[in-house]
Amino acid sequence: MGLLGAAALACTPGEPPAEPVGGDGGGDGDGDAARPDAARPASAAPPELRGLLRPGQRVDPAWLARASVWVIARYTSDTYPCRPGPDGSLDMILRDAFTPTRVLRGVVRAPSIDLDMMALRGPAAPAALGEGRSYLLLLRPSAEIAARLADPEGHLGMHERLGADQVVAIIDLSQSADEVAADEVSASRSGARDGLRFDPGSWAAARAAPTISAAQHEPIARFLAAELLASPGTPVAEARAWVGAPDTQTRVGDRTLIYRYWLARPEYERPIADGVYGQLELEFHDRRLARGGVSYFRWHFQPGVQSSIEVPAEELQRLGLRRYRLGH
Repeated sequence: MGLLGAAALACTPGEPPAEPVGGDGGGDGDGDAARPDAARPASAAPPELRGLLRPGQRVDPAWLARASVWVIARYTSDTYPCRPGPDGSLDMILRDAFTPTRVLRGVVRAPSIDLDMMALRGPAAPAALGEGRSYLLLLRPSAEIAARLADPEGHLGMHERLGADQVVAIIDLSQSADEVAADEVSASRSGARDGLRFDPGSWAAARAAPTISAAQHEPIARFLAAELLASPGTPVAEARAWVGAPDTQTRVGDRTLIYRYWLARPEYERPIADGVYGQLELEFHDRRLARGGVSYFRWHFQPGVQSSIEVPAEELQRLGLRRYRLGH
C-alpha cells in the first residue's frame, strides 16, 4: 500500500510585494508568533486580527484583500479510505483537516475544512503543519464551496479538498518567538576541524551535487559529525547557522521537529533505479538537538512501488563512505 504525503502550501504567483501587517503583542491563546524585523503598529492590523498577531508576525495585506473567509482552525491529520491505483496497487491519501474554532470573516459552520496540501507549495504557509496547532486560514472559496462551508452538515471529501485556487494563505498562530527567529537563520558559519574545511559554499555544493561521491561527501559528513552531531542540545537556530533551511521539515506533536537535508539532491528529486542519495537528519526535541545522523540510501523500483533502502555498512565502506549517528 502506498502512502501519499502532504507538502507545503503555495501562495498564488504574481502578487505585488506588500508591506506586512503586524500585531500588537496581545493574544487570546490561539498563537504565539513573532518576527521582530517586520513589526508594525497595532493600528495597521485589521480589527479581527488584533490580539492574534504578535509583534513582527507578518501577514501580507494582499492575502487579506483576496480572502473572503478568515477562520482560525486546529490541524489534525489522518487518511482517506484506500483507493486502487492504475497498476493495481492501493493508495492511502493523507487527510489534512482543519477544525474551525473561530470565524473572523465570512460564514463557516462546517465541522472541518480539508486542504489538498500536495497541490500547495510556497511561502504563504508554514513549512510543516503540526498536529493540534492553531492556524489562520485565509480562503477564497467558490460559490459552491462557500455554501458547503456554511452548512453545519457540510463535508469536503478527498475530491473536494481546497487547493491553490481557493486557499490564499495559512498563518501559524502557534509559533513561538524562538521558532520565528530560527526560521530567519540561514547557513553562514564556516570552520575547520581535523584538517576538514566546511563553509556555506561547500555545503551547498554537496546538496546540489548530481551524484554521491566519497571525495565530496565524506569530508562534509565527517565535519558535521564532529561539529554538529557531537553536540546534543544544540538549539535549532545554532544548527541552522551551520546548515541553513532544510529540504523538508516535519512536526511530530508540538515538541518534536525533524529537519532533513538531501545530499546529491538530483538523485532524490529524479530517482533512477539503484541510484544513491544521502541525507542529513536532525531531530529536535523542545527545540534542542536530540537525535540525528548522516545516512545513504539506494533506490529500488518494483511494479507499483518506489522505495529507497539504506545502504549497508559494508557497501558504504567500498564506496568510501560512512554512516554517522547521534542519539542511537
